[in-house]
Amino acid sequence: MKHFFAALTLFALGCFSAARAQEDKGFFFADNAEKAYYELYTIPQPALTESRIIVMFRVRYDALVFGKADLSKRGEGAFMAMPIVQIEFTDSDGIIRANKEWRDTIYVDSFQKTTSKDDYAYGHATVTLPPRSYAFALDIGEKTIPRVIKMRNKSVLVANTGAAQNSTIGAPIFAAMKPNAPDTVYPLCMNNTVAMNAPSKAVFGVSDVHERDGYSYGIHRVLDGKGHLSLPLASGRINARLNIALAEPRRALANQQILVLAPVPVPASVQPEKERQVGVVEVPLPMLQMEEGAYQVWLVKEGSRDTVAQTFDVEWLGKPHSLRNTEYAIDILHYILTDAEYNTLRRGSDDLVHQKFDAFWKQRDPTPQTAYNEALYAYYSRVDYAFFTFVSPQAGIADGAKTERGKVYILCGKPTSTDVKSNSIKGLIETWRYDNKVRKEFIFEVPKNSEVVLKSVREL
Repeated sequence: MKHFFAALTLFALGCFSAARAQEDKGFFFADNAEKAYYELYTIPQPALTESRIIVMFRVRYDALVFGKADLSKRGEGAFMAMPIVQIEFTDSDGIIRANKEWRDTIYVDSFQKTTSKDDYAYGHATVTLPPRSYAFALDIGEKTIPRVIKMRNKSVLVANTGAAQNSTIGAPIFAAMKPNAPDTVYPLCMNNTVAMNAPSKAVFGVSDVHERDGYSYGIHRVLDGKGHLSLPLASGRINARLNIALAEPRRALANQQILVLAPVPVPASVQPEKERQVGVVEVPLPMLQMEEGAYQVWLVKEGSRDTVAQTFDVEWLGKPHSLRNTEYAIDILHYILTDAEYNTLRRGSDDLVHQKFDAFWKQRDPTPQTAYNEALYAYYSRVDYAFFTFVSPQAGIADGAKTERGKVYILCGKPTSTDVKSNSIKGLIETWRYDNKVRKEFIFEVPKNSEVVLKSVREL
């Protein structure tokens, strides 16, 4: 059996190097996301004394309080939640300058949906404020539970992007890149975070724009806590799309908020300054090059000192649990390493071990020109599945990835078919059949209150 696993390891290494990580998608148990997100966006205004702020937010279903729906509403769903969101902007004197309340009723068809970590309730509110700094508060609750989640920002600068004496560039909103929807913005609403390997862009609102104006931009990685930046991952020159701005959010499929780029009406009071126009600048992010970490995007209006720099994070939202702890991630590599390779990988300082771990998987990355490593994902998503699926408290097994079934699953993936039969003497006999390139059949004995044992392997 030892020689068999040695041969199987060589086979598995080849499979992971060519993997696209499709077969196990959805099997890992990841919960990277926050329970709630919000983002603020300033819409440029032709008027000089006000700014319009869109507050967008989303709340994960498992953070809401669901109950059985009224009988009259059962056609919309069996369970319902009635979230209430309170939004406040307070000035430096402690005076509340804007107060908004948002309410909605969320219906779902099943109890499982009420605890979903993948579905969100989306909402927004719009306020108009004079340009200055405010304290921002967002509270999410229910009728009977006023504050389930509290979100605070002590200093939110509301810039008047229509006034010449201030910057004419607003802070960006991060959105999904949809090539077939040029006039629709799909905000990510992830607290200035974008998902790794997902096409995204930064959308800036601008004002005081003329047709001849151009903008320069750059995207850098933040190297340390002192704000040192890498050489630009991307840079260039871009023009604004004139006389349009992001309109009020509206719902799309799955309750997601979308923003539509629409013409901006110019009030009669500013007709003498027709040459002052508002618009948007859309900066594509080089997501294929962007690993997890902190980044900065900046935009400069050419021929002026107007500039905005925004720090944001790139996060691997589907990152397997087993990959989040480097010590465990290396430990579970013993299935595909020789003893000498395993000991070499573990030797050295924490930083050195991490570097060697990254180099090990970089050599096996089927798409080395991108930040996303399909082979790495394939291996550790299998580890996650094995860890949770093959655990056996009765047999004292807390880590299913370190069982014989876990080992076969990690090396070979999901079986083509499985079969379980009862044996009066040996207990249950479980057979895993692989009709793919593995072309083997694994027979396990499943005794009561004891560890499952791999008894034989048959070539197909």
